[in-house]
Amino acid sequence: MVTPYYMSPEQAGGEAKLTPASDIFSLGVVAWELLCGQQLFATKHPLQTMKAVMHSEIPEIRKVRPDVPAGI
Repeated sequence: MVTPYYMSPEQAGGEAKLTPASDIFSLGVVAWELLCGQQLFATKHPLQTMKAVMHSEIPEIRKVRPDVPAGI
């Protein structure tokens, strides 16, 4: 089962061909969440999540967690 929280924008938009970049995006979401200690796309409904994945700007990690080293 695929969870929309970790879909890439192209996957959430229903594009037929996904590339390895989709997996890299999903890995980036997981890394962001591990570093920030919170869910990146925190919505209550899967369709809202898919819209957020496609249209939201991702906050810089250091704006959420200033203690994360700049090199990350």
